[in-house]
Amino acid sequence: MKPCLRNLFVALGLLAAAFAGAQTPEDQKFQEAIQGAVRMYQGGDVRGAVSALEALVAQRPEDADALQWLGFVYLRADRPKDAVAPLEKASAKRPDDLKILNNLGTAYLESGEHPKAASAYEKLVAADPKNGVAWYNIGTIRLKERAFAKAVDAFAKAVELRPTDAFAFNNLASAYEGAGQLEKAAQNYAKASELRSDQKAFAANAASTYLKLGKYASAVPYLERAYSLDSSDQKVVLALANEYVRLRRNADALRLCETAREAGADSAELWHNLGVLRERAGDKRGAEQAYRMAVERNPNDLDALNNLGVLLFERGEFEESRSIFEKLVGLSPGSVRAKISLGAACAKLNDYDRAIAVWKEVIRKEPGRIDVRLSLANALWHVGELDGARYHYNQILLQQPQHAEAKVGMGLWLLHNNKLPEAETAFRDAIRFGPKYAPAYNNLAVTLERRNKKPQAIKALEQALAIDPDFEEARRNLERIRGT
Repeated sequence: MKPCLRNLFVALGLLAAAFAGAQTPEDQKFQEAIQGAVRMYQGGDVRGAVSALEALVAQRPEDADALQWLGFVYLRADRPKDAVAPLEKASAKRPDDLKILNNLGTAYLESGEHPKAASAYEKLVAADPKNGVAWYNIGTIRLKERAFAKAVDAFAKAVELRPTDAFAFNNLASAYEGAGQLEKAAQNYAKASELRSDQKAFAANAASTYLKLGKYASAVPYLERAYSLDSSDQKVVLALANEYVRLRRNADALRLCETAREAGADSAELWHNLGVLRERAGDKRGAEQAYRMAVERNPNDLDALNNLGVLLFERGEFEESRSIFEKLVGLSPGSVRAKISLGAACAKLNDYDRAIAVWKEVIRKEPGRIDVRLSLANALWHVGELDGARYHYNQILLQQPQHAEAKVGMGLWLLHNNKLPEAETAFRDAIRFGPKYAPAYNNLAVTLERRNKKPQAIKALEQALAIDPDFEEARRNLERIRGT
């Protein structure tokens, strides 16, 4: 649920040109015409300014003032490719004019001619090392070229010269991130966000980098800021909700996701998270509905499918839960979790053959899974494969010699084979290992009865019912023994 956020790149530093002094009445008239075109531009009539300056350049193709202003206005009209030629001419005529050089660099940059742009800006900073805009644009070019170390150097100079420029700090952070220096990246993204707290992207960039660093608490304020600026951004909503969950602020996370849903957010991830949060809040029906919505939007959402299957299983809807777990196994054949769940659902539906088959697959892959081996042994016992059940009970006891349920299983095998003293010992061991495990007392009682120890059998059954008053088999056994 982390946000995938792009870094921001901006083109800065379009500087207006200066007028050269007029030498003749005709020159004066020409300069006044240029000034008239500039006033059109300043008044918002960009198209009129372009037409007027194009006519003036056609009249005097070599006039540096007309050329540089035409290039400048082309830039302002988002026509950088058209700006290149007049600015190149103007710069050739006035090679020391840094304003023209800057605008030429911008024309190259916005036209995608990065090497030429870099060359222009490098000439600019060589002549004026304190030109923060030029350093910024050099950094932008190097960043686009993925020359991260050079981008860091250029942006570092830019922020030194422009300490309140949030965009420069943001792009310095991007360069650090590209260079793998996430700590410095996070610090500079955070600085950008502090300078411009109204920019969602800066806050989101800071949050994203802190999340990559595992500094979750540091990410939260920036996620909250990004959310306050745009509550409709599902990536921010989900990331913030995830961090609230991490901080055990489940109620805040649930409120956030419910608010996003009410506002129209409708992603599978949102519904999945809603399911988890509703389930944690005890709203099982609401969780089920959310998981179904998640699966409807992404039928292959393994986690949502699993959670839905578990909820249905817990409610006794074993047929549908089995169908879901079958789908999970099909989507993820290597998933141990899905196979365990499928086996459990099949066993509840008395489909022991299928349960045994999938549990055997799990044991072959993870022989140390005692819980699965116990379920497998019990299922084998249920279908009459007693020696197979005994094998798995014994395997459990080899790993955990004091496993009460496995001891009971071994005792049942001994009882079935009429090895009564050994069975009694096994059941007494089970009681010693698990004094609250009622079936051990019940089976001990059956063994004691067969050994003509009825008073001890009655006592064992009374202990079983004291532990589990609803243990019907023990109650029936007690009534039968007392009645004989």
